[in-house]
Amino acid sequence: TTADTTMAALKTSFLLLAVIAAIVESFQPSSLRRPSRQYRSSASSMSASTLAATNNNRRNPPQLVEFVEPKTNTKVLLIGTMHYNPTSIKQVEDTIDDLAQRGVLGSVVVESCEVRWNTTMEILNTPRGQLLKPVLTSEMKAASDRAVSYNRPVVLGDQLINVTGSSLSAAFKQTLADLSSPLNGGWGRFYNDVKEAVDVALPTGPGYLTPRSFFDPRLLIAAPVSFAKYPLSFLARNPISTAAVLSVMFALTTLDTGSAFADATLQEQ
Repeated sequence: TTADTTMAALKTSFLLLAVIAAIVESFQPSSLRRPSRQYRSSASSMSASTLAATNNNRRNPPQLVEFVEPKTNTKVLLIGTMHYNPTSIKQVEDTIDDLAQRGVLGSVVVESCEVRWNTTMEILNTPRGQLLKPVLTSEMKAASDRAVSYNRPVVLGDQLINVTGSSLSAAFKQTLADLSSPLNGGWGRFYNDVKEAVDVALPTGPGYLTPRSFFDPRLLIAAPVSFAKYPLSFLARNPISTAAVLSVMFALTTLDTGSAFADATLQEQ
């Protein structure tokens, strides 16, 4: 019925919001969740002083942000990428080549952790991995190969995936609890968490990436390659768990289709 369809749509919307909020919140340190007014003001002032003064978007491509790390006074060139995107891979290689040829390449930091990185490297060192190399080769692998070719260190700069998984699980449970208790301030906490997480994860203003960075035609044209290779890379690294998830999704789709067919048959009768 229409009421059942509306209720199902509302449940799906809330579930999607819960998943998005949990994912966004899980990638920020616990110290940033519900921060104090003093912390928020100090964080924003540090961002403005360290990033805005050193950014040079007129010279750099839109995905590059240049700033000085405040503790070590080291210049950092941050490259925003779309995973497995050929445009991003080429930009990473070209940027590292340029820095190395100018003699200013210190080290290369990639967005991965020991668990994920070692898993990928172990697979690539097998006969199966050689067949899957086109699928598993990302901008991070390209950056690592380029750094090694110039004899520069490669640093794994992301938190361990099991830590991210634990944070995601805890955030998801808290989000569901908040959404199910609107009269006890749950919806207010949900809104504040999402707003603060977005402020941390998607900062705006001078010295940050801009909409042009995300909607670069070169990235968008090659985006279908990313959309295809990203799930394939999961399947290559974790075939059993990925296949299980895909099977559940297929089963749910089949059940939904069967339910719709049954409703249509009843209406005809």
